[in-house]
Amino acid sequence: MNMVLKIYKNAWEVLKKKPLKLWGISLMCILLAFVGSVLGGPVIGIGLAVAVLLETSMAMIFLKGYVGEDVCLDELFDCFRDWNTVKRVLGGMGWMILWVFIWGLIPVVGWVFAIIRIYEYRLTPYILMKEPEVGIRDAIKVSKERTEGYKGKMFLADILWVVAYFIAFLILSGLSSIRYIGWIFLIVNIVLVVAVCLLAELFRGLISSAFYVEIEKKRLGSPYYEAPQTAVQTEIKTCPSCGVAVTDRDVFCSSCGYKLKDAPVYEAAEKVKKAAKKAAEEISEDVTKATEKASEGIADAKEAAQDIIVETVQKKKKSTRKTPEKKTDETEAPELSAEDNKSEQ
Repeated sequence: MNMVLKIYKNAWEVLKKKPLKLWGISLMCILLAFVGSVLGGPVIGIGLAVAVLLETSMAMIFLKGYVGEDVCLDELFDCFRDWNTVKRVLGGMGWMILWVFIWGLIPVVGWVFAIIRIYEYRLTPYILMKEPEVGIRDAIKVSKERTEGYKGKMFLADILWVVAYFIAFLILSGLSSIRYIGWIFLIVNIVLVVAVCLLAELFRGLISSAFYVEIEKKRLGSPYYEAPQTAVQTEIKTCPSCGVAVTDRDVFCSSCGYKLKDAPVYEAAEKVKKAAKKAAEEISEDVTKATEKASEGIADAKEAAQDIIVETVQKKKKSTRKTPEKKTDETEAPELSAEDNKSEQ
């Protein structure tokens, strides 16, 4: 409950700061999705594809708005910037929709399983856009793992404000029947209905983005995603590549994709990458030196073995030459002794 209230508070702070900008971008998203469905005509897939791409881009806009970054209308077309992005988003979101539909086909209780899968796959658009290392079909698996333990909180966050609205609507409707002062409550009720119609979609989008941010903060233990502050100061500048206005919080240019600076996570990743590369080079050098020493040792051992073999062969040759001489001496010795015997006789 505390997490839900914290998310509500942060989302309301964002709405207070820039309601018109988010509402305008959201309205443009709805209009473009309608135009895409109309132009698609009988080909339903075209209109659905355009709507999916726009909704995913809108989810990224809500994410940037929640963390306190500036948003602009150009970001509504981020999913259309290249074919790889289009293919990744359509493939991942289409895979998600397919599995929700399949679970919904189960008789009687299918709608229950479909709702559960919707909450399990809720982080899929953020994973597809923010984590390119995750495969297209693996995005729903990763989302399912990360939402473990959070599905109840997500459902509570979605239903709590709806219940609160209906209770307020019923109370104001009852009070509006009071004689003489009922018209005041009627006006308040009308204002409440209009406000909910205008801001409900914005609030829902910010809540979804908030859960991705909060889950990532707890998973990574990193403060990269920070809750929006009451006052965010941004310095406006231009992209050195295309000249489009950017802020000091932007990492990439939203128009041309030029890299403006390194985010903390990227800097840390680069440091780890450099350290790993250096360690690999040192290990490679050590292995090379060890290999050279081993080869030298093998060469020395080979030479020593050859010397030993040569010495052994030479000794054998000498021994074979000396053996006959000894035999002749032994045979001559008896002859001399025989002559000596004759002389003695």
